[in-house]
Amino acid sequence: MNKRLAHSFLYIIFFISGFTSLIYEIVWFKLLQYLFGSTVYSLSTLLASFMGGLAIGSYLIGHFLLKKKSPLLFYAIIEIFIGAYAIAFPYLFQLIENTYLHLNYPPHSFYSLLSRVVLSFLILGLPTIAMGGTLPAMAKFFIHSPHNSSKKLGFLYAVNTFGACAGCLIAGFFMIEYAGIHYSLLLTALLNVTIGVLTIFIIRKLTQSDKTTPELNEKQEQVFNTHAVHPLKLLIIFAITGASALAYEIIFTRLFALITLNTVHAFSIILSAFLTGIAIGSFIISFRVDSINKKYFLLAILQGLLALLTFTVFYYYPHVFTLSYAIDNYYHGSWFTIVSLKFLLFFIILLPITIISGAFFPLIAKAIINNIKAVSKQVGLIYFYNTAGAIIGSLLCGFLLLPALGISSTFVLLIAVNLMIASYLFFLEIKLSKFLKYCLVLLCWLAAIILPHLAKDPVQSIAESKIPEDSLLLFFKDGVDISAMITLNPKDNSKLLFQNNEWVANTKAPGHKIFGHIPLFLASSPEDVLVVGLGSGITAKSVSLHPSIKTIDIAEISEVTTQGIGFFSRDNNDILNNPRRHLYLDDVRHFLQKSNIVGADPRVRPQRHKGSINKYDMILHEPLQQWTAGTVNLYTQEYYRLCKTHLKENGMISQWVQLNTLSVNDLKMIVRTFLSVFPNSSGWLVGKELYLLGKNGASVPVLDDILPQTISLGLESQKNSLDKAWQDALSDPYDSPWENSSPLDIFAFYFMNNHELNELSKDAALITDDKPAMEYSVARSIYMISQVESINFLLSRKKCDQPPNHFTFALDTLYNQWNTICSSHLLFYQGLIALQNKNESSALQYWKQAIEIRPQDRTIQKALAELLVKKGDEARSSGSPETAYRFYQQALQSCPYYYSALIKTGELFELNNRQKEAEQYYQEAIQHRPSLPEAYNHLGILYSRHSFTTSQSYFKEAIALARYNQIYHHNFALLYNKYGYSKQAVKIWNETIKINPQSKLSATIKELLNK
Repeated sequence: MNKRLAHSFLYIIFFISGFTSLIYEIVWFKLLQYLFGSTVYSLSTLLASFMGGLAIGSYLIGHFLLKKKSPLLFYAIIEIFIGAYAIAFPYLFQLIENTYLHLNYPPHSFYSLLSRVVLSFLILGLPTIAMGGTLPAMAKFFIHSPHNSSKKLGFLYAVNTFGACAGCLIAGFFMIEYAGIHYSLLLTALLNVTIGVLTIFIIRKLTQSDKTTPELNEKQEQVFNTHAVHPLKLLIIFAITGASALAYEIIFTRLFALITLNTVHAFSIILSAFLTGIAIGSFIISFRVDSINKKYFLLAILQGLLALLTFTVFYYYPHVFTLSYAIDNYYHGSWFTIVSLKFLLFFIILLPITIISGAFFPLIAKAIINNIKAVSKQVGLIYFYNTAGAIIGSLLCGFLLLPALGISSTFVLLIAVNLMIASYLFFLEIKLSKFLKYCLVLLCWLAAIILPHLAKDPVQSIAESKIPEDSLLLFFKDGVDISAMITLNPKDNSKLLFQNNEWVANTKAPGHKIFGHIPLFLASSPEDVLVVGLGSGITAKSVSLHPSIKTIDIAEISEVTTQGIGFFSRDNNDILNNPRRHLYLDDVRHFLQKSNIVGADPRVRPQRHKGSINKYDMILHEPLQQWTAGTVNLYTQEYYRLCKTHLKENGMISQWVQLNTLSVNDLKMIVRTFLSVFPNSSGWLVGKELYLLGKNGASVPVLDDILPQTISLGLESQKNSLDKAWQDALSDPYDSPWENSSPLDIFAFYFMNNHELNELSKDAALITDDKPAMEYSVARSIYMISQVESINFLLSRKKCDQPPNHFTFALDTLYNQWNTICSSHLLFYQGLIALQNKNESSALQYWKQAIEIRPQDRTIQKALAELLVKKGDEARSSGSPETAYRFYQQALQSCPYYYSALIKTGELFELNNRQKEAEQYYQEAIQHRPSLPEAYNHLGILYSRHSFTTSQSYFKEAIALARYNQIYHHNFALLYNKYGYSKQAVKIWNETIKINPQSKLSATIKELLNK
C-alpha cells in the first residue's frame, strides 16, 4: 500500500476514534445519571472520573510505548479493546449499580460523593485509560523528525477533535433518540472493532511494501529545543490552562443553556461548538508552529487575548440573549432553523475563544518535545497534565467556586488567572527586552485589577429582563445548576417563581393546589406522602391540610429553590417548618433507589413512625417542564416501576403533565408509559394541565373504587374533619371559598377513565431508560407546536355527554350530578380552545351554555366573567363606557362575587361623580374578598375628598395588604400632602421610591419632590 494513502486512512481512523469517544461519553453519562442522579455534583464526579482515565492513560501508555517499535499495532489493540469493553458495559453496569445501592451513605455526604467517584472510575477507568493512549500511540507512529513534530501532533489533535465534535452532534441529536442507548453502544463498539481491524490490515500492507524502518540518527536523538525552559514549569502552566478552559466550558454551558431552554440538545450544541473551535485552532497553528520563534511571547499573547475575549462575551451576554430570543420568536415553527441559527450564533461567539484554546496544545508541544525517540512519553505527559488540570478545574468550579462565589466572581477569577499566566510567560521569552517585558506585565496586572470592577452578572441581568411589567424582584439566586427568581405583582400580591428564566409556580394559579388535593380526597385515610419537587410549596401545603397525613417527604433537586421558599410562607402555610415535613435535597430517582434498600441507613430516611420507611400512600409527581434536560428520567417506564415499589398496597401516584409544551405524540407516549405500569388509572384536566392518577395493586377501575369514599365525604362528620382541605381545594386562592359545595364538585376536573386513556395512547411508543425518545421530541416541540394542540386532541377524543359505562351509581341524583358536570365541562374546555384560537364570540357562547347547564360551577363562572370584563375593558378604552358597563353587569350576573367586575363598575360610577354607587360596589367587593387591597385604595381615594381620618384608615389597610404597591403608597402621600402634612407626605414618598427606584412612578415622584 502506498505510504501516503495509508497515512490518509489512518487520519480517517483517528477521526472515527474521536467520533466514538464522544458517543461513549454521552451514552455512559446518560446511564450513570440514572444511577447517581442528575445533580451537578453527580455530573462533576462523573466528568472527573472520565477525564481521570484519559490522563492516566496518556501518561502510562506514553511511557509504555517509549521503547516499542510497533505503536500502530498497540493502537489497533486499544481500539478493539474499547469496542469489546463497550459491548460488556451494560453487564458491568449492573454490578456497579448493585454495589452502589448497598452503600447506604447520606446523599450529599463526603462518603457518598467519594463512592460515586470511585465507582465511576471503576467502570470507566479501563476504557478511558485506553482512550488516553490513542494520541501518544499515533504520535509515536507519525512523528519521526524534529522538523515537523509539532505540526503533525497539532494536526492529529485537530483530526481527533473534529471527530469528537461529529460524535457529539450525532449522539446528541439522532443516535440515542432513534437507536436507543443499548444499540448506540453496540453500533459504536462495532465501529471501534472495525477501525482496530482496519489498522491491523494497514500495518500488514505497510510491512509488505516497506520492510525497513528508518533509524533515528544521532542528530535526531539530540535535544533540538535549545531555548526550552524547565519542562515542569510549562506543564504546570498547561495544567492551569486546562483547568481554566474546562471551568470556562462549565460556565459557558450554564450561560448558553439559558437561551437554549436547557433542552437535551443544548449540551450537544455548546460542546460541539467548543470542540469545533479547538480543532480549528489546533489545525491552523499546527501548520505555522515550526516557524514560530517567540513561542512564549505568543503563548502569553494568547492567554491575554483569551482573558479579554471571554470578558467581552461575558459583559455583552445579555445582548446575545436578546438576539436568541428574537430568533425564537421570528422563526417559531421551524425547529431546524432555530437550532441551526443558534449553533451559528454560539459558533461565532465562541470561535475566537476556542481557537485560542486549541492553539495551546501544539505550541506547548513545540516548547516541551525535545527528543524524537521519547515522543510518545512527552506527548503522553503533555496530555496528562492538561487533562489533570481539566479534572481539577471541573471539580473546583462545580464544587467550590460556583457555589461559593457565583458565576460572575468565578468568571473574573478565571480571567485574572489567565492574565497572571500571561505575565509569567512574558518573562520566559528571552527575545524580548526588559523594558517591553515589564510594560506587558504591568498591562496584565492593570487589566486584572480593572476588569473585576467592570464585571456584571449576566445571569441576573437576563433574569431581571424576564420580570413581568410593574412587578418587583423579591429574590434572586444563581446556583450551580439552576437560577431561581421570585417576583411579586403588587396589584394582587401574587408571586411567580422562575427557574432558569422559565416560570414554574404562580400563587395565583390553582393548579399546584388542586394537584395536591385531588388524589388525597380520593384516597382512604392516607398517612405517608412523597411530593416530588418543592416549587412554591403550595402542593405540599395542600397535602398538609388533610388531617390523616402523618409524614410529608419532599424531594427537591435544587438547593437554590429552598433558599427562596420563605417568600411563599404565607401561601404555603410555612410548610418547611411543618413538623410532619422532611426535605431531601436530592434527585428523586436517586433518593428512591437509595431508600429502596432493606435496612437502609436511618440517616438516609429516618424512622418517623410505625410502618415501613420505604412505602408511601401517595406520590405526587410534579417535576420541571418535560423539555428540561434530564427531566425525562422521571417519565420512563423504569422510573414508574421504581415508584411502584415505594407505594403501599392500593397506594396512588399522581403525575403532572404540562400540555401547552407537548405535541400529541409526546402526550401519547407519556400516557402509554404511565399506563404500562399503572393500568388502573384516570385522567384529570385542570386548565392546560393533565393529571394522571394511578393506583397500585387494585384491578377494579379507579373511579368505581373511590366513588364510595367520595360519597362518604358528603357525610357531615367526614366533611367537618376535612373542612380546611375542602375549602382550600374548591376555592380560587384570590376568592372566597365555595359555599354549599358538594363532594362531587371535585369531579369537575375528572376527564378520562383508564379505557379512554388506553384507547388514546395505544399506538404510542414507550419511554424507557434505553430509549428516552421523548426528551428529544419535546425539545423540538417547544419551537413547533401551538399551545392548544394537545388540549384540542384530548377534547376530540373525549365524549362527556354521559358518564362512563363502567360507573355504578347508588343514587339517581348522583348520576344526574355527574352527567351535569361532564356536559358543562365539555363546553367549558371547548370555550377555552376557542379563546386560545382568538375566537372570543364562540368562547362566550360555549361558556354561557355551560352556565345554563350548571349555574353553580365556580370555574365556569369565573372564566365567563373574566372574558366579559376583558370585553368591557376594550369598550372602555375605546371610549364607550355604556357598553363597558353592560359587559361588567353581564359578568356580575354570571359571577356575582367576581371582584374585578365590581371594582371596574365602581370606577365607572366614580368617574361620573356618583360616589355613593361607587362606594357600594367597592364595599361589596370587600364583602366577597376581605383581603382585596384595590377596593380599600379606591375607598381611600373616595373619602380623601371629605374625610381625612376615614381615608387614612382605608389607605393603611390597602398598604398593609399590599406593602410593595407603589401606587397605594403614593395615594397615601397625596392624602397627607392635601391636608397640609407635607413632612409626612415626603417621608412616605421617599419610602415609595425605595420599593422600586427604577419605576416610572418613582421618576414622577422624584420630579415632584424636586419641585
